[in-house]
Order: sequence, then C-alpha cells, then structure tokens
Amino acid sequence: MCALSLACGEPRESVVEDGEQATAFCEASCARGFECGSPGSSESCRSYCEQNLVWFDRYRPEAIQIVASCIRDVSCASFFVEGSFDPCWDRAQRELDPTQSLRRFCRSWSERWFECGSSYAVEECEFDWGLNAAWFLERMLECTEGTCEALPQCTDTVVSVP
Repeated sequence: MCALSLACGEPRESVVEDGEQATAFCEASCARGFECGSPGSSESCRSYCEQNLVWFDRYRPEAIQIVASCIRDVSCASFFVEGSFDPCWDRAQRELDPTQSLRRFCRSWSERWFECGSSYAVEECEFDWGLNAAWFLERMLECTEGTCEALPQCTDTVVSVP
C-alpha cells in the first residue's frame, strides 16, 4: 500500500544532481542548524554556505546525497561541535562503490607514486579518493605527467584550488 513513501508520511530523499552538490549540502546543514537553534535564518545561512562551498562540485553527487542525508540526523547536542559531520563523510566513503573512473585513476595514481619511491595501494586510493568526481580525478592525474619531485606540490595545488 505504501508504494509512494510520501503517501506514507515519510520524507522522500531527493536526488542530488551534478552541479548541485553545494546546494544540497548547504540546505541540509543549514536546515538542521536552524532546527538546532542556530541564530538567523536558514535562507541566509544557505546563501552564505553556497558562496563559500562553490568547490563542492569536486565531489560525486551521490556522495553529497549520503552526507546531506546523514547531517539531517546529527543530534542537536553534537551539531555545533567541530567534527560533528565527520561520521557522515565516513559513511559516504564506506557506502559508495568505486566507479570505473576512480579505478582507472587509482591504478595510474598508485603506479606513479610507486615509480616515485612511495607505496600507495590501489584499495587505499579508492577509499581515500572515492568521494571525488571523475573530472576532479582527471585533473589530479595531470600531476602524474610531471617529475616525481613536482608530484606532491602539484597534488597540493589541485586539492587546494576551489
């Protein structure tokens, strides 16, 4: 009888579209913050948040969907504590399956780090980078075209660019 979850009174989870990662994250965190007593309005929070998280498109939409859903369940007692969203990011890392682009990235990335004298297992790479969008991983792969000495600096530059 409850084929449509809305008909049963349960909120329906919206799908995060590509390009809407910051919006989805900000809507969830600001709405929950407001419910937990944050001063101001949820709308002003959302506007400020979206302006400061424009770089969130580097994450896979489905990762942000998991994180946003989890944030809605963070207790008010811990909501304003630093690191309160960490379990949500951890959950997304655990729940997302590796994509083909992630697997391709990690094979090349791990191989290049090995050639440069470091050890970085493909499985570890898949866990560490699994939340990132394909276009971001491609940009990171550009770092493997340079010298081993330039690899860490290139990586830091790509990761820090919003």
